[in-house]
Amino acid sequence: MRIYHWVSIHSSEVVFFEVIKKLQINYKKAGHGGDKGWLISFGINESDPEWVEIEPLIREHKPVDRCETFFTNEEVLSAEYLRMIITYEHRYPQPESTWSVSHDNYEILCPKCHRFEQVENFQIKKEPVMKKNDFLTLIWTNAAFCTEEVLRILKKEQITGFEVRDVEIFKTTEKSKVIHQIYVPETAKPGLITHDGIQGVECSMCGVKRYPSHIRGVMGMKREALRNDLDMQRSAEWYGSGGTAYKEYFVSNRFVRLALENGWKGIRFKVVELID
Repeated sequence: MRIYHWVSIHSSEVVFFEVIKKLQINYKKAGHGGDKGWLISFGINESDPEWVEIEPLIREHKPVDRCETFFTNEEVLSAEYLRMIITYEHRYPQPESTWSVSHDNYEILCPKCHRFEQVENFQIKKEPVMKKNDFLTLIWTNAAFCTEEVLRILKKEQITGFEVRDVEIFKTTEKSKVIHQIYVPETAKPGLITHDGIQGVECSMCGVKRYPSHIRGVMGMKREALRNDLDMQRSAEWYGSGGTAYKEYFVSNRFVRLALENGWKGIRFKVVELID
């Protein structure tokens, strides 16, 4: 497991910038320079020796810090259950102009925290460009879509816990020939084990708690929360902030092995630790 940070600061943060140069960390510059300065971005792992000097600066200067956790294939294959993260996000659901306000394919559970449940098929403007990916999600939705070949293998191997839904081409009667939705109707029991003082925040309108996106390390779950007879299920807990709300996808080791054996792209996996 490695924890990676992609950090962005302004060149006016002189002390921070000087440390980056002193440590000879590779960085990228964006902007026009001059009086307005540059936006400086760089990547660093917490296991890198330079992290000892960079970490206090991040805490002090509070730059944009996008943290991510990456697991090795060995770590992934040794886990009973994992989170499936869809990495290829492509285009918007239709109708785009009104989708977040009112649309027939979902039921708004709360207009403030934007929790919703799907009730009808998604619509897309036109067939997606997959770019060698096997999975994708539409912007705003966290819905899972895959190619016909992936679907064929899932059915052949009798993967459980999902339904197949068509994807419709907006303003036509056509169905997509490129992707299908993998809809996961089953919900696990509540069982998130929080750490590092992370707590959910209750929505002031509906009272439902949302947790910040889990980006650091292993997610802990009570073993009793997950159904061991399903290869796919969604979390009971909601995650997100601001205008976003979503549930995590939990998948079995069997699902993950299929994904790695077939080299499926557009997804990756994060380890879930089951605690008795």
